Amino acid sequence: MSPQQPLQPQLLLTALLLLLSQLDASSFSAAAAGRATADAVTDILDNLLLSYDKSMRPQHSDADGIDGPPVSVRISINIRSMGPISDKDMTFSMDCYFRQLWRDARLNFNQNSSGFASFQLNEKFLHEIWRPDTHFLNGHASYLHNITSPNVLIRITSAGEILYSMRLTIKAHCPMDFHRYPMDTQHCPLHIGSHGYAGGDLTYSWRYARRSIETAANLMMSQFDLVKVSTSGSVRPVARLGNFSVLSVSFVLKRHVGYFLIQLYLPCALLVVLSWVSFWLNREATADRVALGITTVLTMAFLFMDSRADLPRVSYSTAIDWYVAICFTFVLSTLLQFAAVHYFTKAGTGELYLVLDGDGPQARLRTVESRDLICATQNGSRLRLEQMPRQSDLQQPASFAVGPIRHEPPPSTPESRQATDDAEPTVAQRRRRRCLRDLAGCLQGSVAYKAAFSASRQAEGGHNSVSAIDRVSRVGFPAAFALVNGWYWAFYLYFYWTD
Repeated sequence: MSPQQPLQPQLLLTALLLLLSQLDASSFSAAAAGRATADAVTDILDNLLLSYDKSMRPQHSDADGIDGPPVSVRISINIRSMGPISDKDMTFSMDCYFRQLWRDARLNFNQNSSGFASFQLNEKFLHEIWRPDTHFLNGHASYLHNITSPNVLIRITSAGEILYSMRLTIKAHCPMDFHRYPMDTQHCPLHIGSHGYAGGDLTYSWRYARRSIETAANLMMSQFDLVKVSTSGSVRPVARLGNFSVLSVSFVLKRHVGYFLIQLYLPCALLVVLSWVSFWLNREATADRVALGITTVLTMAFLFMDSRADLPRVSYSTAIDWYVAICFTFVLSTLLQFAAVHYFTKAGTGELYLVLDGDGPQARLRTVESRDLICATQNGSRLRLEQMPRQSDLQQPASFAVGPIRHEPPPSTPESRQATDDAEPTVAQRRRRRCLRDLAGCLQGSVAYKAAFSASRQAEGGHNSVSAIDRVSRVGFPAAFALVNGWYWAFYLYFYWTD
């Protein structure tokens, strides 16, 4: 064994002790340096605030008592998020970092002697120095974030420049114009100014000119797109107080139309199309066509009320109001169209009754409509309506009894005998004689005209005849609705501008 081997543990222990002593010395020197830095900053602040009057603005007067130049406050805003934007309250909100920079010569310190070019302070320092009374002229309810501590940054440089940054949620008023709603573009301003200092004491300017407003790269809103941000500055006169410096930033917001297409435009258009189903229903189906028309009208009324639920009570009509009104007009016109069909071209209720065709064992039952029973004859005899069984009754499962059909001879008059002897006019003769009679009967709405019109339709095409008004409406209503839609979208998307 070598004689040097017992010495190795002693060498390792010695090296470890030397390393620990060096680490302890470095940590002690770092702590001492930190205490020295804190003491130096404290000494600088104590000297700066020794004769500092926070109630007076910087450069308020010189040695001769003459007011100095106004304090220039430079503003920049970093927007992290925007929303919600309320149409009903006409307000918009945003979360941002609001930064102000101004110079106070009373806070200058020597960089060479102190060894600091700038240092950062907590919010307690704000209570010891003067700061501008900046506020938002059109603000509603803005507040400073205090979780987990007040979100405030204060940095002071050796030249006396103070950077005051805070995280705010700003809620401001936005005067909105809803004439083109929901295809509108809103201009929401934010006005920044001093509460008590006029332009001779304090002026505002943008710190980086047009680049003073920064927005997050992932900024998104549910209802709007931020299209443009513009900045400006102005001087506003205030009665008996003077001219005040004001900065303005305008946010151009374009509304998303997709939500309204799904929730309002498409349902309204589909309701109009649904109302056209009545044109393919027989005019005898009175209950079906009336029920369909009333249902679509009531649904359109509900959609109209729902479209204005999120809007303020403005005194003018919006673009969506006009569209709902157009659809409501078409739906109501469908109901009125059936009223015209019913009034001018339909007689009776459309209920079918059973009558005997012929005498004796060869007699057969056939169906006639209630409007034609008064004209139904058998060997010159009129039929009693109250004893005629209805076809709908025959389809019921309940048992019933139908008595014999009673024949009442018509009153024997020369006119009736002459009418019986005359042959019925042919279809061609009916058509030739019908023109003037139809015009007069249509305008008068007489029952005789409607009965004659229905009888002629039965002779030509059977019982369930189609009205000429329905035939025209099947083409006219869709064509008119497509034309009005084309005009509507072209007008509001390309021609109507309020900017």
